[in-house]
Amino acid sequence: MSPTPNANPDEGRGQEEAVHQARDRNENELDRLLAEIDTVRADTDFTTLAHDLIERDREILDRLAE
Repeated sequence: MSPTPNANPDEGRGQEEAVHQARDRNENELDRLLAEIDTVRADTDFTTLAHDLIERDREILDRLAE
């Protein structure tokens, strides 16, 4: 049986570190995204505008569907 390309333990540690760093980065990005979502939800001016635009678009689509 021939050795696998990842048979070197140092390479395996490097890969493990890369995976760990990617997971940490993804968790940090998720934390920032969740904070941004909370900020947007708390912005009543933004949410009111968004609801108004959605309702306007729904009315336009209803008229087009007739």
